[in-house]
Amino acid sequence: MRSAKIVVLVGMAAMMAACGPTAWLSSCYNDADLTFDPALLGRWNGSGGDGNLRFQKGDDKSYTVFYTEVDNDGTREESRFEGRLVRLGGVVFLDLLPQPASVNPGAYPFSLAPSQGASLLQSHLAEVGEGLYASLIRAQPASAQNQDDTNDDGPYELHLIQRHWVFRVWLDGDTLRLADLDENWFKGAVNTGKVEIGHDEVNDTLVLTASTPELRAFLLEYGGDGDAFPEPDEGWSRQK
Repeated sequence: MRSAKIVVLVGMAAMMAACGPTAWLSSCYNDADLTFDPALLGRWNGSGGDGNLRFQKGDDKSYTVFYTEVDNDGTREESRFEGRLVRLGGVVFLDLLPQPASVNPGAYPFSLAPSQGASLLQSHLAEVGEGLYASLIRAQPASAQNQDDTNDDGPYELHLIQRHWVFRVWLDGDTLRLADLDENWFKGAVNTGKVEIGHDEVNDTLVLTASTPELRAFLLEYGGDGDAFPEPDEGWSRQK
């Protein structure tokens, strides 16, 4: 019964509409890449006046980041993140991880027995919560003799993964600029063979599924590219 509920949850999530910055399913840094800049601390107001960012000092080299958005009707909604400042090849990035997690990320084993004549459920990525993705995969590869056995009952694992947001950072006095990975540049680079890195698209959102070493290498090569991470004309202004 539990496995059936999980499959239903994944199926429902696949139909949900979503949009937003690129999701990164692994961190993009090693501990040695982390840095801390006290100049980020404080409140930053958006250029449109409809939201603000607030940076507080966290544990070690981390920040607690609050984003407050104000709707047209005056309703205020606050989101909290764990922030890490990352320096790679002289370029600075901000890695944001939603807090608290929707559930405990990790791997959850269960068995699944498809009906006769149905194909086995393959690896699938779906959004199942705010910043949370689920990937359903076979825990152990099927043996050569039963690869086509549609009655194979697993074992399978449901992997719950908390997504990161990664932004390039420009900090110039009282102006903070943040840039997400440009999706059109990325898709063009993939189509031409310039970039080869694990990715998917879920609910119209680009999702980078590569490992930490691969993501780190990607940023070292393209993090300073003005087309990959275009610097915005407007930024966030420090509230004094």
